[in-house]
Amino acid sequence: MRAESTVRPQSWASGRTLPAGRGAADSNQSLQIQRLVAIALVLLIGLRYQVKFGITIGVVAAALLAVVWIPQLKRFRGARLIMALVLLCAVTGVVLSELARPGHSVSDSHMLESTAPLLGLAIGLGGLLWARSVLRDGEIAVWFGVGMLVAVGISGGSLFSVNVWRFGFSVPLTVIGLGVAMLVGKRSVELLMIAALAGASALAGGRSSAAILLICAMLVIWQARPVGASRGSTVRTLLVLALIGFAVYQLGQSLIVDGFLGDDAQDRTLAQIDTSGSLILGGRPEMAATAALMVHRWWGFGSGVLPTTGDLAVAKSGLRSIGYDPDNGYVENYMFGGGFELHSAIGDLWAAFGAAGILLAVTLIVLILKNLGSAISRHTASALIIFLALKALWNFAFSPLYSTLPLLMLLLALMLPRQNVRRDPMADQIEQPHRPTLEGELR
Repeated sequence: MRAESTVRPQSWASGRTLPAGRGAADSNQSLQIQRLVAIALVLLIGLRYQVKFGITIGVVAAALLAVVWIPQLKRFRGARLIMALVLLCAVTGVVLSELARPGHSVSDSHMLESTAPLLGLAIGLGGLLWARSVLRDGEIAVWFGVGMLVAVGISGGSLFSVNVWRFGFSVPLTVIGLGVAMLVGKRSVELLMIAALAGASALAGGRSSAAILLICAMLVIWQARPVGASRGSTVRTLLVLALIGFAVYQLGQSLIVDGFLGDDAQDRTLAQIDTSGSLILGGRPEMAATAALMVHRWWGFGSGVLPTTGDLAVAKSGLRSIGYDPDNGYVENYMFGGGFELHSAIGDLWAAFGAAGILLAVTLIVLILKNLGSAISRHTASALIIFLALKALWNFAFSPLYSTLPLLMLLLALMLPRQNVRRDPMADQIEQPHRPTLEGELR
């Protein structure tokens, strides 16, 4: 967890600290203006209000501030690599679409709708990285979560009325709650917040959210041990994380099957296990369709390509192979009704951008695992970062790309480490590790 210290004012474009000789009044005014602009930008990015073709008002605002945040990219390890890979995906998507024209219909508007959110990831990330120069990490999380919460109030979504917590308030309130805990800087507050959020998710039938929060709590407690006795390598930490994840999966499945999380969760889980013999495959049968399509057309389709009846038949054959009945309207209307929606960020990236999409996904996963493992091994990972990282890893495998991007953007903005590029005192203030422990807090 990073120290939530006071940030000194900087010049907008260069990020350099303003000279003290200009006077305290001018410095304070400059800082306040920058803070207000940064808060507004973070709110708009979190709001994710669409203008057209998947372009959001927050991305437009960040693009207008490009002259401010582009110089900041060199200060964050991995930022320029992410930008380059996103641009490569955009180009590859167009090339693959043109190559697919002989056998597929290609829609220019669909190409824009597929590419714009990915470009928005890069542009929004740049804006959030600049915001880190004038706002504390916890503040960014809170204002981002407020934007998401406002979006729920505006649109709600088609599933909002089915379960207001799972499909509405769960993620925004988790981001806000853990952001507040990050500002407080105490492990005990983090654990109390996680317990409340996990309990709400479990009661609402949010199996994956409750499991992620449970793993998060275990890792927060893991870091509370004395630093000298428990510090280990990043690889060892990731192995521990994998074991914890497997144990939580097994325990959670047993509790759900035995009815401890309610009849609805029990019925859904038993039906999914009966369908394919596995909770994961039964809960996400789209994985089988994706695998079949990858075997059929390993190089991908293209960002503007629309599926044919042949593609639909291949996907259905994959679904049938795991015992899932694909003739239920879901496959035709949702998965292939307006393009390729494989309910997996990795699958969606592959379908639209081919090998470049896979390369981007693998790069992001490696960055997340490396930085998460390093932070946990050093006892500096906040509950917020752990939650966002686990959520991102889950979404890469089991959630659509569009719904994956907001939290992924926030995670990368808060997780990417600073590089020693003409390091200034302000950067040193932000990067001082904060190692809260449970010792003394709970006495």
